[in-house]
Amino acid sequence: MEQNGLPVALHFSTPADLDLPATRRRLGDFQRFHRELDQVKGFPSDLLLNFVGLQEEIGELARALRQAQGTTHESTTRKHIREELADILAYVLKIANYTGVDLEAAYLEKMAANKARVWDNGG
Repeated sequence: MEQNGLPVALHFSTPADLDLPATRRRLGDFQRFHRELDQVKGFPSDLLLNFVGLQEEIGELARALRQAQGTTHESTTRKHIREELADILAYVLKIANYTGVDLEAAYLEKMAANKARVWDNGG
């Protein structure tokens, strides 16, 4: 069951920004949500531990993608991939929080640089 696009279980004290329509949410809103969630749940802020967690989730995504090749259960596969991508994003948001990085600003700056960059391989 969902409320405002989030599972009801996560509505203990979400930041006001997450009550915005999905089209008005910003990456910073999700960073604030994870900052609050980590405090409420007492999740560890150890960088190495969270980096290892990120690597584990990337491994789980790799397995899901490998399983997706040749499967006829597209909806189940897409759901699994979706869940793993969400886990990866959560760890990226947490690591950005713990290192003091405004992820939205960093992303926009990097993509502006990439847009101006000349790519040797066409990508």
